Amino acid sequence: MLSGAPLQPAEAAEAFPDVPSNHWAYSTIQWAVDNDVVNGYPDGTFRPSQNVSESEFLVMFIRAFDELPKVTKMTHWADPAYLYAEEKNWPTMGAGSHELRSKAISREQVAEIIAGANGVNFLGTDAIQYLLNTELSKGKVDATIDGYKGADFLTRAEAVQFIKNLKDKGLRELQKRPELPTPKNQLPKPKDDANLPAKVREVKPESVIIT
Repeated sequence: MLSGAPLQPAEAAEAFPDVPSNHWAYSTIQWAVDNDVVNGYPDGTFRPSQNVSESEFLVMFIRAFDELPKVTKMTHWADPAYLYAEEKNWPTMGAGSHELRSKAISREQVAEIIAGANGVNFLGTDAIQYLLNTELSKGKVDATIDGYKGADFLTRAEAVQFIKNLKDKGLRELQKRPELPTPKNQLPKPKDDANLPAKVREVKPESVIIT
């Protein structure tokens, strides 16, 4: 096992001593375990309140929708996820730096990756606005750019909830991000079903935890 690599997925969320049945994300973490999305740490914990790193988020995100590619010679446990992200042209900090892979990922960076996975190239507040307008996120405080709290970090539990919400909202396929920036005038209008991606329109939004 490479240094820093998580364990194989646990059989059930209750296998994590730091995720009791009354934890707010217990059922979501159980879903992630059942669907081979998350791993525990070598000491058997999940660490739900710990900030999720970019490498951890990428692995969780990809595994929720697709299979990671096989890499024969790995120098870092998350190499398959970064190879996948590179092929999809998603923006990452750690593509060329193992050190940056272990840094906490901001909510703004998460928005940029998710926008890219939806086949558009928006960065910064435009990526956040895209998530809000398509209702792939309702924000952390409210459904505004300020309320999304792009500079904040996600905990590991929040990251799992964010990813599950994306699936519940209808995201099914991870796309390649265009090479050129998407014009800002192509941002979908809020609550305008005609402008939402088909994979999002197909599923009616349900009541979920704000992300």
